[in-house]
Amino acid sequence: MTPSSSRPPLRLTPTRLAAWLDRTQPPEEAVMIGAALGVGVLGALGTLLFRRLVDLYFGFFFTDVQGLLSPFLRQLGAVLLPGLGGLIVGIILAGFLPNEQGMGPGIASMMEAVALRGGRLNLRRAMVRILCATITLGSGGSAGPEDPGIQLGGHIGSGLGQAMRLSDERTKTLVACGAAAGLAAAFNTPFAAVFFALEVVLGQITAAAIGVVALSAIVSAVLTQALAGPQPAFAIPAYPPGGIAAVLLSLFLGALAALVAALFIRALYWIGDRIRGWGIPLPIKAAGGGVIVGMLGVAVALGFRLRPEETGIFGTGYLLIEDVLQGASFAPGAVFALLLIKPLATAITLGSGGQGGVIAPTLFLGTLTGALFSQLVQVFFPTVATPLATFALVGMGAVFAAALRAPITAVLLLLELTHEPAILAPLLFATAVSTLIAERWHEPSVYTLTLLRRGIRLVRGQDADVLAGLPVSEAMVQEPYIVRDELELPALEQAIYETHEHSFPVLDRSDALVGVVSLQDLERAKSTPGWEKLRVGNISTRDLLVAYPDEPVGTALRRLAVRDVGMLPVVSRREPGRLLGTIRREDALKAYKRGVLRRQEMQQRADHVRLGQLAGADFYEFLVEPGCPADGASVRDLELPEEVLLTAIRRGAITKFPHPTDVLRAGDSILALARNQEAAGALAALFKRDASRPRLPPGPREVSPRGELPPAVSSR
Repeated sequence: MTPSSSRPPLRLTPTRLAAWLDRTQPPEEAVMIGAALGVGVLGALGTLLFRRLVDLYFGFFFTDVQGLLSPFLRQLGAVLLPGLGGLIVGIILAGFLPNEQGMGPGIASMMEAVALRGGRLNLRRAMVRILCATITLGSGGSAGPEDPGIQLGGHIGSGLGQAMRLSDERTKTLVACGAAAGLAAAFNTPFAAVFFALEVVLGQITAAAIGVVALSAIVSAVLTQALAGPQPAFAIPAYPPGGIAAVLLSLFLGALAALVAALFIRALYWIGDRIRGWGIPLPIKAAGGGVIVGMLGVAVALGFRLRPEETGIFGTGYLLIEDVLQGASFAPGAVFALLLIKPLATAITLGSGGQGGVIAPTLFLGTLTGALFSQLVQVFFPTVATPLATFALVGMGAVFAAALRAPITAVLLLLELTHEPAILAPLLFATAVSTLIAERWHEPSVYTLTLLRRGIRLVRGQDADVLAGLPVSEAMVQEPYIVRDELELPALEQAIYETHEHSFPVLDRSDALVGVVSLQDLERAKSTPGWEKLRVGNISTRDLLVAYPDEPVGTALRRLAVRDVGMLPVVSRREPGRLLGTIRREDALKAYKRGVLRRQEMQQRADHVRLGQLAGADFYEFLVEPGCPADGASVRDLELPEEVLLTAIRRGAITKFPHPTDVLRAGDSILALARNQEAAGALAALFKRDASRPRLPPGPREVSPRGELPPAVSSR
């Protein structure tokens, strides 16, 4: 492959900063302190600039421009503005990040990088998303500004660590420093920011990291106060503590907060999945999502006689949060409506392609949950004199703790915002209850659910559970033997003898799963006189224990162990009677081996990502499809585009460096670096099949009425 004449070939060169450090060799402590100071300053400046732009855009569109319009045009503008913002964001994302559409919250990607890639992040891609977040929030999209600020700080820390060629551990620490700096600048709460970076981003609280992370957060907070003033994110007046009644009632508020957090997370991802399934271009999808959000916001404004910016649906919702905390009165119906519409608007905004975060919507829902709870308390316990603001603050912290799995951060955040020690007791009770209930329900956090969908389960910041990273769909047998409920027992006995299977799914004439029959069921039936005339439907187990294709293999394996059964039918969640396959203990063992290989592949992929970042290129992975131009060709015969470098060939469990004489086969994975999208697209064409007929998915193999097996058994 000949390098392009206009650009240098791919090569690894140390940065000037790294070269200077190599020459001077300063003490490691001095390097980390200096880096933490720099990350704190840059994180604060970047976050302040981002927030300032969002406020300017939102104020211009929803205050200045709206004030010049008639009431009808004002409402029409509020509907169209989020759509216009979505259109612009969709065009930018489709042009600059076409291969990264539909990703989850950006903080989840930071957590993945910290756990699996040594904290290596791509600042250019983050800047595109942060620019889009500015447009989304400024035009009225329903999301939060804190996550982009945290991402910006984290990417600054990662970039500095890579420029200095620091170790993985040091680079991960600088990512946490940047995240803390971003949150400290957003809320003016440095101590909460420190524990957010440790609890959420790093996933563990370590003595080695806490010092430098705290330094970045404090520097960021001090600089923010110097440039933007010492005021907190929300103006909260002084109020009397609620006493013992507030502490006891906070237990119930914590339980309610856990429910609200769980419903919000599920709605966020469920609606996002539905929208991403629309087969339309991203700009149109994002614009349509924005218009729907605009219609929801205007409906709330008209229904409750509010200005659009006062509804909390558009933008961050900070204005309404502050109104509630200052004692503004809202009808219970209005509060309940906002609790339903806000998560819907946020899910539509983010699911359709809009950019932003989930922290502000979480605080919004928590505030309204506490306000609604306070109104219910006044109805059922009129003698309780706890102020509404107390429950609103406690609800804010409890929903935050349950949704993000960050109880320490939630407590410190509210303490720093209020400077009121009296709120500590009810806040501790509520956050503890909400977090424990969320854990008991096995609900992932708003960030870790994204990672679970990518096959990553983090425990203390590390990908810990191999089986939890594999879905049942990858381990199940897709061509299971089945029997009909009308099959006679002698035929069943013959089938068990021929297949060596000890249990079968039972289907009726309409191919619906109606039970499971096992060797033990047959043995019990044979002790009954006249058993030969019985049919499978007479002895099968109808109380089914099933698995689902999207749940982790580890979950299915635990279900097998609890009930001591050998096989679980795998069914569709939408159609419980539709059999998709079966999973057994031996299938789980095979899946474990694949999971170990996958973890090794992820580590190799992480190494290639780092190589690409050092070389100024992007990392890609391609699958050699049967019949493609590369199938059967040697590496030297490939017409490789310029500015492309093949880095590895993976065949099964073996990964090797490519050699010119290596012959590629269908099913091989090719790892490569490319400087631009055009080169990557040309390379991808080599591994794609020109034309193919779709193959029907395999189906179950039915045992005949006489117990005979289908022809496929010979190849099993």
